Amino acid sequence: MREQERLQEYHADLPMVTTPIIRKVVATSRLLIQLNRNQISARRGAFLSGASGTGKTTMTQLGRAHELAVRKRFPRDVNRLPVVYVTVPPAATPKMLAMEFARFFG
Repeated sequence: MREQERLQEYHADLPMVTTPIIRKVVATSRLLIQLNRNQISARRGAFLSGASGTGKTTMTQLGRAHELAVRKRFPRDVNRLPVVYVTVPPAATPKMLAMEFARFFG
């Protein structure tokens, strides 16, 4: 592996700074995750939406933390996809959102 790739992987694995707001969001999200554990269908999810500068990008760290936790729990399950991240413009329609999910899944 090239040195640049190793550095990028190292920085990608740095822990999130846990402010009080981040702790509250993580706790609430963990509750959602626990509620989903035994669900077969109609699983609960979370969408982040808000004006510029309200912390949406910071909250993506929650998804990152969940992704890392799941990958640690199931290291050999390469087909598991615990987090999906898509972005759409502010005036996005439900159809545009569906198209982004379709693009993500190929």
